[in-house]
Amino acid sequence: MSNINTGIFKAIPEESVTVSFSPGQIKIAGQVIRDVDPRQYLQKLVSQFDSSKLAKIESPAISAKAPAEPSPSDALNQAQFYHYVNPMFRRGDIVLTETGTAATGGKAFKLPQDCSYFTCVTWLSIGYMLPATLGAALAQRDMNGSQRAVLFIGDGSLQMTAQEISTMIKQKLNVIIFVINNNGYTIERAIHGRNADYNDISPWNHQHALGLFGLSQEEASKRYFSAKTFAELRTALDSKAVKESEGVTMIEVFMGQEDCTGELKELLDRQMAREKTQ
Repeated sequence: MSNINTGIFKAIPEESVTVSFSPGQIKIAGQVIRDVDPRQYLQKLVSQFDSSKLAKIESPAISAKAPAEPSPSDALNQAQFYHYVNPMFRRGDIVLTETGTAATGGKAFKLPQDCSYFTCVTWLSIGYMLPATLGAALAQRDMNGSQRAVLFIGDGSLQMTAQEISTMIKQKLNVIIFVINNNGYTIERAIHGRNADYNDISPWNHQHALGLFGLSQEEASKRYFSAKTFAELRTALDSKAVKESEGVTMIEVFMGQEDCTGELKELLDRQMAREKTQ
C-alpha cells in the first residue's frame, strides 16, 4: 500500500494487542506458538464472537451534489474541472487517469454505458498511464474499430513517457490527451516537500509536442489547445478535433501547483498545519 492509498495511515496494530494466524503457528501478543493448525482455533474463535461488541464503522455519506457551475471567465480548478468535462464522454470511450491529481479528480466521473475506466491504485507508477493508453487504444481498435481513448495526465508524469505519443500518431490512434499543467509534481508536494525544488520540473512547450512526435505542423496546430479559463476549455471541447476525435489531440489545461482535491488535499492541509507549528 502507498501513502496515498492509506493517507499515511499505519494499518499494522501494536503487537501487544494482536493475535495473528499463520500456517502452522499462532502469535499472541508477541509470543509464538508453533506446530498448531490455526484453522481449528479460528473456527472456535469466530463462533464465540459477540457481534454487539464489534466496532461499527459508519460509511461516508455518498453525495451526488456537483460543484457550482463555473463562470466562463473563471480560472480552471481541480474541484470543477472533472465535472465540467464529464459530458464529453461517449458510449464506448476508454478513460484513463494518471497518478496524482487526475486520479483523485477522476473519481467524480460518471461514465456512459460501455465505457471503461483505468487508473493506478497500488504502485502509483508516475508516467505509466500514457503508454497504458497506447496499449488500450490499440486493443480497442482491434476489438471495436474506431472508438477513442481519453487520457488525463499531469505535466510531470508526461515527461516520463512522452515518447509514446509518437507511436500513437504512427498507429493513427484516436486519443485525446488532457495535459494538466500544474508546474510539477503536485502529488509529491501534497505528501512532503511542498516548497522543495525537487518537486519542480523544467517546463515544456507542449504546443510543439504533436509536431515533434510526427504530425505535420499544420495538423499539429489544429490538434493542440491551451486553456486557462473555462471559456477557453469550452472552445477546445467544442472544436472539430474533439468532436470528430480522429487522431491524437492534446488539450493543455493550466491549474495551480497546490490545487488538489480528496485525499491529496487532506495530506496537503496536514503538511501546512505542521508548518505553522514549526
